[in-house]
Amino acid sequence: MTKRRSKAVRKKAAKRDLQVEEFESRDLGDDIRTAGGLRAIRKTLPTSIVLDQDLVDKLREKAPSAASATRRCSSLSLASTSTNTEGHGGYLMEISKVEAASRLLDTAIRLFFEGADAVAVHSLAAASLNIFSDLAEHGGNSWRAHLGDDSKFSAPEVKRVLNNAWNFFKHADRDPDGTLQFEEIDSEHLMFVAILECGDLQTTSCCMQAFQLWYIAAHPDYFPKSESVFLDAMKVFPGLENLSSGMRIRRGHDFLEEHCPPCAPAE
Repeated sequence: MTKRRSKAVRKKAAKRDLQVEEFESRDLGDDIRTAGGLRAIRKTLPTSIVLDQDLVDKLREKAPSAASATRRCSSLSLASTSTNTEGHGGYLMEISKVEAASRLLDTAIRLFFEGADAVAVHSLAAASLNIFSDLAEHGGNSWRAHLGDDSKFSAPEVKRVLNNAWNFFKHADRDPDGTLQFEEIDSEHLMFVAILECGDLQTTSCCMQAFQLWYIAAHPDYFPKSESVFLDAMKVFPGLENLSSGMRIRRGHDFLEEHCPPCAPAE
C-alpha cells in the first residue's frame, strides 16, 4: 500500500529540495509565527473589528448566509449547469469568484463550529483560500505570498504545502491506495489566512469576523499583544487558550449562534 504523509513527502533521490522538506515538516502555525504572527492589520483595509450589534445587523443584510447558500446550491440539478436550461425546469446561477469563495469559507466555519466532518471542513477551507489568494495575486500581493516571502519559499513550494491534504482528498489518479496522516488543526490555520485574504478584497462576513476573533484568542502566542484586535479577541473569548479543543470549539459555536445566526428559510 502506498502511504502519503502530510508532514513529509517521500524523498526523490537528488531531487528533493531540503527547504521544502523542512517547511513541510512544520506545523502551519509555526509558519504563521515565522511570518510575523500574520499581524491583523497589514494594509489599508481592517481585517477584524468588534462585533457590535449594528455591524452584525449590517453584515446579515449584505452577506449571504451559509444556510441560504446551501439551499440555493442544493436546488440546482445537473440540468441547470447546462448553458441551455429550456425544457429542463432548472435555472442558471450567476456567481462571482469572490462570492463563491465567501460561501465556501462561511460554510467551512459553520461546519467547523458544529463539529462536522474534518475532511469536509478542510476541503472547503482550502478551496476558499486558493480562490481568495489567486484573486489577491491578480491585483498585487497575497497573504499566501507573504507567508512564502517570510519563510523563504517559492510560490509553488508554498502551494504544495498548503494544499497537500486538500489535493489528497480530491485526487486518486496517482495513488488510489494512498493514505494520509492529517492534522485537523491545519484547517484552522487555512481558514484564518483565507479570512485575511478576503479582508483585503471585500468586507468580511459576520462568520469570518467571529472566527478571526476566536482564532486569535485560541492561539494568542501567534500575535503581537499590542494590536487592538488582539485585545478585542481576548475580551470576547477570555481564557479560551486554556480550554480543551472541544470546549474552545463549543465557545465559538455559541458565539456564532448568538451573533451570526443563519438566516431563516425563505417563505
